[in-house]
Amino acid sequence: ITNWSGIGWSWDSTDYVSAGRAISRGLGPLDVTAQPMTVRTPGYPALIAIGEWLNLPTNFTLVAINAVCASIVTTCTFIVLYRHTRKTTAIIATSFVLLNPSLLWQYSMAWSEPPFVAALMLTIVVSLYMQHPAKYAILAGLFTVLFFMRYVGPVFSAPIAAVGVLADARVRGWLKSLIGNATALLASFIPMWWWL
Repeated sequence: ITNWSGIGWSWDSTDYVSAGRAISRGLGPLDVTAQPMTVRTPGYPALIAIGEWLNLPTNFTLVAINAVCASIVTTCTFIVLYRHTRKTTAIIATSFVLLNPSLLWQYSMAWSEPPFVAALMLTIVVSLYMQHPAKYAILAGLFTVLFFMRYVGPVFSAPIAAVGVLADARVRGWLKSLIGNATALLASFIPMWWWL
């Protein structure tokens, strides 16, 4: 729906694509002036680099990233709603998210917002509902992804970890829940520190 005419570009998009192409050639994230891209995070360019490695057309890669992100956001929305409302309500509310003009506009552009929102929704679902022993390792990875998609990521990671403590306390107990979520959050700071 959002990409019948291809994907929209802005100045940010040119930097992201340039950095993605540079990453795919082993040069690191370089902006359009061939300088290290530090103003923007390297996560979205790393996704673009995958398409470059696979020798896919750039426009196809950008559209595919947004399509996958839209699917993740919609699925995660349904999971959260389905667990707390009736099925009919969950379906109707999810359709509003699916067809939300603000999100459709985001999906129409080559920007880092769609992957960030997708990673954010995935992090929320894992934090609230996952009970697998690998949960905290996955959360640490997702907290790291949030940072590498947008520098504001840790602002979201901290409250998700706090709510995760509450969600896990019923199953694991307060101490294990606190230690697990705090460890996941602190572990995610290591690659952030390295990048900064």
